[in-house]
Amino acid sequence: MKKIISVIICLALVLSFSGCSDFPKSEADLNESQVPSELKVSHLSAKAGDKAQFNLWYDMNLIMAVHYPAYGNSFDDSILKTVNDIRGDFTKIANGFQAKKFKKRGTLYVDYETFQKDTLLSVVFHISTINMEENDLNESVRTLVFDTNSSRIIDDGSYFKTTYTSFVNGIASEELSKAAKEQKVSDFAYKTLDKFSKFAVKTDGVEFYFSKSDLPGFKKAVSFKISENNIKDYVSYGKIDPNKPMIAITFDDGPGANTDKILDVLEKYNAKATFFMVGECLAESKASLLKRMVSLDCEIGSHSSKHDDLSAMSASAALSDIQSVTKEIKQLTGGYECKLYRPPFGAYTSSLIETTAANGLTAINWSVDTLDWKYRDSSWVYQQATKAEDGDIVLMHDIHKTTVAAVEDIVKNFTERGYQLITVSELMQQRNVTANGKPILACYKSGS
Repeated sequence: MKKIISVIICLALVLSFSGCSDFPKSEADLNESQVPSELKVSHLSAKAGDKAQFNLWYDMNLIMAVHYPAYGNSFDDSILKTVNDIRGDFTKIANGFQAKKFKKRGTLYVDYETFQKDTLLSVVFHISTINMEENDLNESVRTLVFDTNSSRIIDDGSYFKTTYTSFVNGIASEELSKAAKEQKVSDFAYKTLDKFSKFAVKTDGVEFYFSKSDLPGFKKAVSFKISENNIKDYVSYGKIDPNKPMIAITFDDGPGANTDKILDVLEKYNAKATFFMVGECLAESKASLLKRMVSLDCEIGSHSSKHDDLSAMSASAALSDIQSVTKEIKQLTGGYECKLYRPPFGAYTSSLIETTAANGLTAINWSVDTLDWKYRDSSWVYQQATKAEDGDIVLMHDIHKTTVAAVEDIVKNFTERGYQLITVSELMQQRNVTANGKPILACYKSGS
């Protein structure tokens, strides 16, 4: 990969001293012959079954030469959106640019690579700007990963387990420190990242990418690869069968005194659950419990600080309340990022949903309510929970002993009936469900 990026840099240097300095005398003389032929050629590796596309935009001051793949399916819309975003970013940077001032025309050059592994197709865009002022896109990267079976975009949250960030941060620290030394960046200090959104899945591992702008002081973009053998334990993608039924069981109001017994059951049956935590139930003593949840690939979300009705608050106050819990969870777990919350009593306002969504939080309610808080009877809880069907989100509470006592029979029942017990986020990803101004209630198959 470093050799490929070097090719782009070399190309940039060649172009910066070549035909880009040949200005048209007037707009009447503006034509494609003024564009260096090197810009029209794709300089990266062979593509994986795509139809290479090339678009060229130019005027008196600027040239935009963009190579991108086309597949004749729904992927093309996402690819074109990315291309247009790249062009839009460049146009903002180039606003007011006067080529004569810099002796050469400003240029945007985009090339790409594609990688196929099983059903996953990764597209990596390498972006270079030439002859622009220092604050530009020079040496940036964007990536897209598609599931060719489901036609879904796969992001880091749907490909990796929640524990991946801690693992990748450890390697990134070493690799980027090494790159800083090579690029003679004297004051580089690695800062732990919450996510790694730019990546490509390859046959022999996963490559992670960093744009020049991601790395202050760096002279060029950087990437590093983690071998498949080393990364496999942190990959969740492919471990859920999209053709088999799936359910998300959830627990509110904890953590409780017996929550660890639920984790014992989940571990025994290789199942997962989502836990919505109340802030006043959290304490330093709960850190090991929460870390165990994360290690078992369960999901954790906020259930407010004191189980107050968030719909009675202003949206900003409710957001602050929710985030106070997510911050505490992050601290206790050593970095876990909550993406979901459940409003107490299921109560919400449209303003709350809009405000939390703008801050990366999705509201989750339920489609099956066991009423375990009302009927403190294990048999009742079992009967209600096992009524759930494919795509349902089941509500229980881990603070009630009667519920905890029913969990093993519930999990065993679902398992024997062929259901996959997964987290809410995984269920949403598998069914391609996104928030639409209301809490998510369930994730049924399309058309069901």
